[in-house]
Amino acid sequence: MRSTVTPAQEIGHPELGTLSIGAEADVAVLKLLKGKFGYTDCGRAKMIGNERLECAVTIRAGGIVYDPTGFSMPEWKDAPAPYWEIPGLQK
Repeated sequence: MRSTVTPAQEIGHPELGTLSIGAEADVAVLKLLKGKFGYTDCGRAKMIGNERLECAVTIRAGGIVYDPTGFSMPEWKDAPAPYWEIPGLQK
């Protein structure tokens, strides 16, 4: 409610922030990382934490719009034919 439905209502877009039937799918898939991470605040002080959330994939209106590690892409060796063609190069 606090990070989806309520913010959508506050910006005047109640159609966002829900995964109900007929709604566009807007989803962020997060990965929990373990380690040593530094976090800073507005007063320029730092806190060390041992967990961090990282965005793995973002879906907007049912389509992938952010995929930094290629989660949704084929393996290089299995890439479709257009991958291997150079635009503008005559055969």
